[in-house]
Amino acid sequence: MSYQFLTVERNGSVERVTLNRPDVRNAFNEHVIADLTTWAKRAHEDTSLRVVVIAGAGKVFSAGADAGWMAKMAAYSHDDNVRDARAGAEMFLAINTIPAIVIGRIQGAALGGGSGLAAVCDIVVTEADAISFPAATLVMEGKSMGFRSRWKRSGDDGYEILREYESAKGWTPVTVQMKKVK
Repeated sequence: MSYQFLTVERNGSVERVTLNRPDVRNAFNEHVIADLTTWAKRAHEDTSLRVVVIAGAGKVFSAGADAGWMAKMAAYSHDDNVRDARAGAEMFLAINTIPAIVIGRIQGAALGGGSGLAAVCDIVVTEADAISFPAATLVMEGKSMGFRSRWKRSGDDGYEILREYESAKGWTPVTVQMKKVK
């Protein structure tokens, strides 16, 4: 399948997924979210898939939400905003639950939704000095789940990631220590 804003390359049991909007620093909009959700749902069905590497085209992994999309959202109704929030939450949940190992290859900044995308990866590889993770809050309204990621600098050897899940299923917080790869 082809995607509007993703490049997907397969080599055996490894799939490389690249956010492909380098002109806007791989910023999220409704189309990127739809592409990632569709891809992740297909990845769930692929029993031969063992490893996924998610990256961004260009110098930046993801700048978060597209400024043009955010300007358009200012005129959204409450229902439109709920629909968008659910779409984002569905995307993160679909990626987070892929049965294969998901590796985030983070170059440059991962801001807002980009930090959320990194947080749902099983393993994140990054340059410690080239990345900034602001707090991100992603909540799916209703009966399902909430997701928050908090990132903080943990010395010169990497970043500490705190992923907190709140759910009726009773998920518990998970802390992962990332180390700089030399």
